[in-house]
Amino acid sequence: MDKATINGMLEKILVTKQLEVELKDVVRQAVHDYREGKGDFADYLIGRINQAQGCVYTTTFDRALRKTPAFAVLE
Repeated sequence: MDKATINGMLEKILVTKQLEVELKDVVRQAVHDYREGKGDFADYLIGRINQAQGCVYTTTFDRALRKTPAFAVLE
């Protein structure tokens, strides 16, 4: 599926009353990051969860996340 379809499905999941999403606000932030960024949703979710736990940034090798403040890219 393309990124727009995935993003739309994630947003629908977040508003479905029959589903309880843990850390819903954190997931919403990750969905927004995914919509605007070049990385994968899972990366943005990991980064946002880490921030919620007090981490300044998450270290990664994924260069697509280079301009994302939540990540420090190892070269």
